[in-house]
Amino acid sequence: MPMPPLNAVRAFEAAARHSGLKSAAEELGVSPAAVSQQVRKLEGWFGRQLFRRLNNRVVLTDAGEALYPEIAEAMGRLDALAARLVEGRAPRRIVLSLPASLAAGWLRPHWAALADALPDARLDLRVEDDPVAFARADIDLRISYGTGGYPDLATEVLVQDSAVPVCAPGFLAARPGLAPETLAEEDLIHTSWGPSWVNHPTWAEWFGLLGLEPPSGRRPGHRAMMSSVATDMAAAGMGLALGHRMLVSADIAAGRLVVPFGPDLQLGHPYVAVMPHRKMGREDIRRLVDFLRARVR
Repeated sequence: MPMPPLNAVRAFEAAARHSGLKSAAEELGVSPAAVSQQVRKLEGWFGRQLFRRLNNRVVLTDAGEALYPEIAEAMGRLDALAARLVEGRAPRRIVLSLPASLAAGWLRPHWAALADALPDARLDLRVEDDPVAFARADIDLRISYGTGGYPDLATEVLVQDSAVPVCAPGFLAARPGLAPETLAEEDLIHTSWGPSWVNHPTWAEWFGLLGLEPPSGRRPGHRAMMSSVATDMAAAGMGLALGHRMLVSADIAAGRLVVPFGPDLQLGHPYVAVMPHRKMGREDIRRLVDFLRARVR
């Protein structure tokens, strides 16, 4: 059977991934007009309109939505094959992007196991906040909180995490009979998430699960700008923090933190793996995603 023109396929994949002709042209080293011409050639070949043109952007039509994941996966497989043939036995590099809290907290006990799981790869670790520029930074995989930040990319849910009260063993031992009903405001460590976050765990929500009003008092509790810092303050005996299960599991296992009581408060969003569609078929990235999913569970 005749194959669609490869240059037209490349132009379509890049334009769909960037949602624009100009960025696709910069990546391919041609003019936007050339990209547009190649896309029209592919539309003629399939007999379907693949894009709707909106000023400087392009939006996939229903036909384009059906075609893009298949083409992206095929291009990814070709990319992986070419890399293996060109690089030979040289280790493949994976650019992994993740928030600081996950790098310093959740993955901290698993680095050695991760190296064993990917013996033929080398990690290029980027610790950064959302959003990240996948194409410009050539990122292979991003671990993100929530699915809404990258609508044009492939996402896979890793885990729906929860938060639970944690404190130092000494803090609990010094307060026999400690219970949610006996907590004072000064016992609590709050996390200030900033104006861009809405779905985050708060002590008010946690007390609401129990049908209780949050404690009040003249002496306020401590406050931190990061959840990992809040749990470090709790481990130092400064009070109770709402720790994400993923981030505090190692400290609980090591005895630095204890969970004095429940319940767990489910987070508003899951943690997800985000990647370009064309990289979904790469074997090393699939192994990395499988490793991360197994560790969070």
